[in-house]
Amino acid sequence: DQPRSRGLGDVYKRQAYDRDYLVWAYDRNTLIFRESLANSFEGNFFYLLLDDDGEGRLNGALLIDSGTGYANLRPYIAPLIGSSPLTVVNTHSHWDHFGGNRDLQSLPNVRFYGYQPDGRYEPFPKYPRYSVDALFDGEGESGAIELAIGTRRVTALKIPGHTGDSIALYDAREQLLFTSDTVCPCLLFIEDWSAYLQSAAPVSYTHLTLPTTPYV
Repeated sequence: DQPRSRGLGDVYKRQAYDRDYLVWAYDRNTLIFRESLANSFEGNFFYLLLDDDGEGRLNGALLIDSGTGYANLRPYIAPLIGSSPLTVVNTHSHWDHFGGNRDLQSLPNVRFYGYQPDGRYEPFPKYPRYSVDALFDGEGESGAIELAIGTRRVTALKIPGHTGDSIALYDAREQLLFTSDTVCPCLLFIEDWSAYLQSAAPVSYTHLTLPTTPYV
């Protein structure tokens, strides 16, 4: 019998276990990361948004979530951004979305919104310092705030429900809406069902009134 060739699904499954992170380029300035299934059974996704001057020089970068922190994230992020400013925004206070922050705290020009790493990482039993309040300083009546990543504009909005501090981010340039676990085709735990239903309104409004690319 002739040996069967490996399909793309087989290759993906093998890669999903034999490296710490899988990385895809949505475009040249938008990267999708996924954690190894050997490190996290959920295989968490997170995203790196870059802004450059058109000639390869970076103006800034935004990391949306950072995974569990089981594997060192710095070797994947540092070569991509160099000394450019990095903003790290965690979408909510579940440890599998902010664990990688600790690997990035020694970068030369980094700011965190969410988990504030202090050299120790012990999510249990004592909860680490976590707050996105500083991100929303000066927010208007809409409850949204705009982040400037170089010339790339990303809007953050509060969408409590899954957790009390859940947020979404909308990238106007690439028309991408990042909702993290709040909109997730999976078993989802809701801390506050009433707040979750109310948060569906701004998410739906953003999706229906602004151009969005689904299922990225």
